[in-house]
Amino acid sequence: MNVDIDYPYQAQWVEYRRYWRNFWLSVFGFFPALILILSAANSAGLPATVFGIDRIFIGAVLWLPVIAFFTWRLTRWHCPHCYKPFHMSAVGFTGVFNVSCRNCGISKYAGSDLDRGWSSRLWSRELSKRRTPQGSADDRKQ
Repeated sequence: MNVDIDYPYQAQWVEYRRYWRNFWLSVFGFFPALILILSAANSAGLPATVFGIDRIFIGAVLWLPVIAFFTWRLTRWHCPHCYKPFHMSAVGFTGVFNVSCRNCGISKYAGSDLDRGWSSRLWSRELSKRRTPQGSADDRKQ
């Protein structure tokens, strides 16, 4: 099996999954990071408030750039088919839970072995048309 022919977008979708995983780790890692920041502040002997600001608020402000960075990387990831941002269109940001590209409409994980749904069957049909110079037998009948 030739991976380049069967799964032409495999590397791009693996990168997308890594961005997606980092995004969720930054979101759910907020509370453990906050606990670490607060325990480090306690062990350093810092007072409960610094300049009248609570340490929990300071920890949250320190973690927000981490969440913002990974959100930005996920939302600016380029579609492997049209090379435009997958989660953004001319209208603007449409959310990170899209199942298809906002610009070209390619479904998430199409053209990779990560796709287990209906789009993999459509993609394999499209690949079979590309492999034969005349197209499939059904196309020649029409």
